[in-house]
Amino acid sequence: MKLKIASYYPYLYLRSGIERTLLEILKRSRHEWTVFTNRYEAETSYEELRRFRARIIELKRISVKRSYAATLRSAYSIFMQQLPLDGFDVLWVHNEGLGSLINFKNAYIPTICFCHTPLKIIYDERLRKDYLEKNIIKAPLYFFVSYLYKKIDRKAFDFYDWCFCVSQEVKNRILKNKLFPHDRLEVVYRGVDTARSGNSQSYGNYFFHPARFKWWKNIEFSIEAFCLFQKTHKELRDFRLVIAGELYPGNDSYYQKLKQLARNNRSIEFVVNPQEAQMEDFYRHCRAVLSTTLNEDFGLTVLEGFSFAKPVVAFNRGGPAEVICHQQTGFLSSEDKNEFASYLYALANDKDAACAMGLKAREGIAKYGWDSFVNYIDAFLEKFILDARTHHS
Repeated sequence: MKLKIASYYPYLYLRSGIERTLLEILKRSRHEWTVFTNRYEAETSYEELRRFRARIIELKRISVKRSYAATLRSAYSIFMQQLPLDGFDVLWVHNEGLGSLINFKNAYIPTICFCHTPLKIIYDERLRKDYLEKNIIKAPLYFFVSYLYKKIDRKAFDFYDWCFCVSQEVKNRILKNKLFPHDRLEVVYRGVDTARSGNSQSYGNYFFHPARFKWWKNIEFSIEAFCLFQKTHKELRDFRLVIAGELYPGNDSYYQKLKQLARNNRSIEFVVNPQEAQMEDFYRHCRAVLSTTLNEDFGLTVLEGFSFAKPVVAFNRGGPAEVICHQQTGFLSSEDKNEFASYLYALANDKDAACAMGLKAREGIAKYGWDSFVNYIDAFLEKFILDARTHHS
């Protein structure tokens, strides 16, 4: 049974976990997927997506700006939009905030949510706290918009027949905010291309922090912890910190803040908009991978680090805490820079221990492979649609 699936995601312009998930489904699924989006930027998203250009349908364009006015305009466009769904068996919505608004005009066929996170700035307490501390003057507007958004979002979730979550962290956010019933909510972990990465036996004298240059990635913490590590252990001053990721319009001020923070440290290197081959090279030869995102939803970079047999140092919360085994495949730290720096020292000071942890991490990623993820999704959809047809008849 080959199904026709309409997949919707508002923006296809980044190289993030959502675009990677969408790409891997297109590459590996035995069903016919058509991607509807309001903005496709071939130059800034994954190059491989161009192979599927005929299956990507761009609708009325919306802005990618994150100002209140621009976001409200985009939300209204999505809310009012009707998709050409005749002949499709199911609507699959990639949701990280605005995506669910597509349901109001289109959920007349079976509809499934793949939730990367409910809108993080609204539902993630840690991120919300950080945002309000940095934007006190915008607090009244934030609370007003937040109240309205939650009302609409709950109604949007009512249209879903099933909801997948990328992590237990995301599932907990949904349940805590009463967005969807637990008996139709399921965690399914995404994966990595284990064949591409292979075992890596190179453990160079640098830490690698892969992250887009956005404020909630909390890259400044990584810089400060690394500087503290250097100051405390001068015998390891040959170690470097490599920070690599995409820099998109609107994030320049944050990037300049990071550059200013690291201005006096020649051991810190920034690589902006790297090629995928360059990113793989950083993974392959680093000592360990770092992740300091504020309450990460899941964190594909953790799995990518594991796939290259590298231990990962991350915060003991959110998605990484579900994947990393403390002191076995990496370290789970509090948000204390001294503790985080102590784990950097442990890995820098003992290459053999870092290698052992990395190899153990590599052994445990088989269940996170993309093939097993897509096969599970395919089988679920076949049963889901068969049951729906049987019930309807």
